[in-house]
Amino acid sequence: MKKWNIKYLLLQIVLVLVIAAAIALAATIGLSFVIGDGSMDGFFRFFKFLLIVCWIVALIRFGLQVAWGGSNKLSEKTFDAGLDTYNFRDVSTFTSADSFLAIDGTNGRIAYVSNMNPKEFQIAEAKDLSNIRTGTQGGALGGVTMVYFVFEYKGVTTKVHTFMTNSSYSKTSEEVLEAISKADMYVDMLNRLKV
Repeated sequence: MKKWNIKYLLLQIVLVLVIAAAIALAATIGLSFVIGDGSMDGFFRFFKFLLIVCWIVALIRFGLQVAWGGSNKLSEKTFDAGLDTYNFRDVSTFTSADSFLAIDGTNGRIAYVSNMNPKEFQIAEAKDLSNIRTGTQGGALGGVTMVYFVFEYKGVTTKVHTFMTNSSYSKTSEEVLEAISKADMYVDMLNRLKV
């Protein structure tokens, strides 16, 4: 399943930079009335400074948003519309930090929409999936920072997080045990549909 759409990602970066530039310009104009000396040279120097600051802040914020899964508003809309369009029935859905997944218990299909590829409703037959398993990513002091289930489809590995944090949780914590239980449940569902 295709998790990234480079065109969408580049468009988002351009949009973030344009919005940051507009904020820098508005702030420069506003501040020039308050503290400006009236010269265009001073205005442009201050604008360049604010533009660079705004771009750095905007790109850091955008990078953090992408690292934590992106925005899911457009993805959710695509996901809901796709479930109706492709007549998914007896559906088990899962919303992760970075994607949406649905399992059609009647027809043995799965649907996937990634927040980094939000306009594409992807469908696969469960029988075509392979290497379905759960996993964890270790953290400090033997803890856990991620719990996920993963599958391969046409040579591409897709990882769906049931738990993700920037700190380390104990392997026996309620959050980690619940996430492992969810991941195991989805792996069992997918394996049952493969038969």
